[in-house]
Amino acid sequence: ILVEGPGHGTVAPRPGGGFRYTPQPGYTGPDSFSYRASDGEASSSVVTVEIDVLLPSVLQNGSFETGIPPWQTGFRNVVRGGIYQPTDGARLVELQSADSRLEQLLYQSGETDPGQSYTISFDIAVGSSSANPLLMQVELTHYIPGADWPAGLTFSENFGLVSHSGSDAPPWTRKSLTFRAKAKTTYFKLNHVSGISPGDKILIDNVRIMKTLPSPANAAPVAMPDRYITNPGKQLAIAGQVLENDTDSENDILKAVVATQPAHGTVGQAWEGGGELAGFYYMPGPGFVGEDSFTYYATDGTLRSAPTTVTISVIPPVTWNLNNGNFETGLWGWTASPQVSRVNSGDYTASSGNALVVMADAGAQLSQTFPTIAGMTYRLTFAAGLRNVSSNQTVRVKAQGGNERLNQAVSISGVASGTRWFPQTFTFVADSATATLSFSRGLT
Repeated sequence: ILVEGPGHGTVAPRPGGGFRYTPQPGYTGPDSFSYRASDGEASSSVVTVEIDVLLPSVLQNGSFETGIPPWQTGFRNVVRGGIYQPTDGARLVELQSADSRLEQLLYQSGETDPGQSYTISFDIAVGSSSANPLLMQVELTHYIPGADWPAGLTFSENFGLVSHSGSDAPPWTRKSLTFRAKAKTTYFKLNHVSGISPGDKILIDNVRIMKTLPSPANAAPVAMPDRYITNPGKQLAIAGQVLENDTDSENDILKAVVATQPAHGTVGQAWEGGGELAGFYYMPGPGFVGEDSFTYYATDGTLRSAPTTVTISVIPPVTWNLNNGNFETGLWGWTASPQVSRVNSGDYTASSGNALVVMADAGAQLSQTFPTIAGMTYRLTFAAGLRNVSSNQTVRVKAQGGNERLNQAVSISGVASGTRWFPQTFTFVADSATATLSFSRGLT
């Protein structure tokens, strides 16, 4: 007879006696209900049933109730009870002295979410007729496409076990470790790395890998859309900048994980040393020109954002020649202050073509506005020169879009007789639909 129902689920009677407990969707943690037994005439005292509602384990058959599979192992025995009582269910794994060669192990892989935090736990005990110290090793690795094995190693930890030589059952020890997944497949290995003597037995049971639950105060990150530009057939490296406009209210360290692939190219994860996620790389498909996109989510290790979109414009390389950049048609296309004049050779030797401009005095200004594509890198080339001047002079070059994109002072030194040219090259990244290029002269 049900006396008090559970706080986080429901209980229903089963035919022939007993109850069926169903937790609330998404609930994990402790729960309980109470009942008393009755034969129709008298009732027992009230009994409380305590229940732990756990997240599902990444690993299968962690309590070995169905034997060894899907585990791979060099251990010999999956045994029932006896003096060695399992901690979960009716079976456990027993490593005996007949399995004495090194690196006997339990091995299984499971699916994980990159960036998600997990807890691995297992029960282990030693029954021994000797006082020999025993050494075990727990190791987690990840399969990372294109990376060497060490890049996927999350951790490898050795731990000692205390021998138990009494006639009673050995005490169990619960080992628990946390890790952050680096890939969609995680490999768990528990190695025996010390020799064992006749009579030694190592017992293992209740192996679980579960997601780490977020703290009540934790909130999911917020990921924002991003936009990039690349050229056909050119790989675009997107490091951590996709996270620059993403936020997390607890200021947790975020990782970006691909959610869906683009329709006209491929996106892969980029990896730092040690196998940490470092960003993405995008490669457009052969011959593709146009707009492509993929989605990713940001994770703080326990919670993830909603997927957001990265849009990539694949456009042919842009070459833009300034209007009348060689001044062959006077100052057409340029805005010039009174101190600027155009000359057609004569006593001057142009670096290209037949014409050039002379900035006669300090404060001379020359500028032109031209179209740009935001996000595209532009290369500026020009030549600055001096004629019959041996002192140092300065020409300042600027590129102004929505914000200042370039601001460089070019220092040149002439000779007392003759013309001396100094070729210059600069690059800048446009941030708007137009940019204004300007030159000004100063005296140093």
